[in-house]
Amino acid sequence: MPRETYFTMETLDTPEPDEYRVVVIGKTGNGKSSLCNAILGRDEFETGRSMASTTVRVQHATTEKNGKVVKILDTPDITNIEMNSQEKEEEISKWKELASSSPDAILLAVRCDVRYTAEEYDIYRQIKFYWGDEEFCKRLVVVFTFGDRQDRPLDEELKTVCPELKSVLKDAGNRYVVFGQNDRYNKAGLWNSLLGYIKGMAKPSHLLAYDPLLWKRSLEVTLVIHLILVVLSCVIFIAVSMTDPAIALGVFGCVDAFALAGCRYSKSKRGTYRKMF
Repeated sequence: MPRETYFTMETLDTPEPDEYRVVVIGKTGNGKSSLCNAILGRDEFETGRSMASTTVRVQHATTEKNGKVVKILDTPDITNIEMNSQEKEEEISKWKELASSSPDAILLAVRCDVRYTAEEYDIYRQIKFYWGDEEFCKRLVVVFTFGDRQDRPLDEELKTVCPELKSVLKDAGNRYVVFGQNDRYNKAGLWNSLLGYIKGMAKPSHLLAYDPLLWKRSLEVTLVIHLILVVLSCVIFIAVSMTDPAIALGVFGCVDAFALAGCRYSKSKRGTYRKMF
């Protein structure tokens, strides 16, 4: 049975930014540019059906949604253009720079009408490696493209996918949406689905939570410390009482009061708080 975690009143609402930055990544032919165009609401990026990469360098465009600027980065497949390791790292650094170091979302385009391959998983792993920090997985959302070709519910399909795709979804915290050609005409619905994830991923880094198990352990430690202090005060009392019983009684009372105060303070905190993000 999973452990319960409770958010404290110290949780603060994150103010909405003036601009959302979205990076779209994935294998050639997975519909990255079509996805970008759908979010933008216009045909900004060139699309193609050939095996050659239509996008050979990172491109970006902006639009406005509900009074907010949305900046979209359409990225090339780094394995489908001739690049050595250093050039791949430099290319991805350029993506991060254009996204102001930390994008609000990284959308991984994955076709849901064909089998996910080891080659595609390797592309994902390379991008993750060259990205180089933990923010990658924290901002990752899988977008299953060609969703109009899906002939069974995706939730059922995902139960039988290969371990590699399950690993990707785990990295993304099981965040995913489905995008098909029909969504080109339902731009608001697509963006609202993505925006829900973006807002969820933007929780403040100082968000704290109350964990009952950690609180129980902390209380146990406090009680042990209290017991040790009481035993110590007893030893001091016995030792000093032989010369001055009044001083011994005073020392015992001070130590015991200090231990009880510490125990009450721990209880008043109602648990151990820890960073969640």
